Amino acid sequence: MERAGRRSSFAVLMTKGALPGLLIAAAACRSDMAEWQQRLENPEVQRMAGVWSVGLLEDPSRLARGGGSTTGEIALTLNRERRSAPGVSAPPLLFGTYDVSFDSLGIAAGDFRGVPTVVASVRGDSVILEFAADSRLPVDLRGILTGDSVVGRWSTHRRAGVAAAGAFVLKRRR
Repeated sequence: MERAGRRSSFAVLMTKGALPGLLIAAAACRSDMAEWQQRLENPEVQRMAGVWSVGLLEDPSRLARGGGSTTGEIALTLNRERRSAPGVSAPPLLFGTYDVSFDSLGIAAGDFRGVPTVVASVRGDSVILEFAADSRLPVDLRGILTGDSVVGRWSTHRRAGVAAAGAFVLKRRR
């Protein structure tokens, strides 16, 4: 109930022109989501959703300390809700989890914390995956999508520069 001389919040919004601004913002948000959905419908993005086997091989120059390769799995799903991820500037097109032990690559488990997350972006046939993007030592994979495989380079950096690097192959699990 309104007192005499006081207007409702809605009336104030209408007089100050805030409602048209809110309507424009809502329309822009719908437009953004429509654009986002269109990006998710890209065939290359769609092909990345699913379970992948991953193999990482450290560069030969770093093999002197022993080890040097590891394998595991990655599961990716489309980011239909356009959720953001810690440690990543823009919302990723895909996100998921991984089961990869980095110990043999000289990357200690203590460098990671929390749930093992992976985020991915796709531009044409180029794929970028970031393992543990919000950890002290994120691992980046950059490669080319061809058929049911992604082949490329991986690296992880400390303040002083590259901590470890090498080649990787992702293969879609059937």
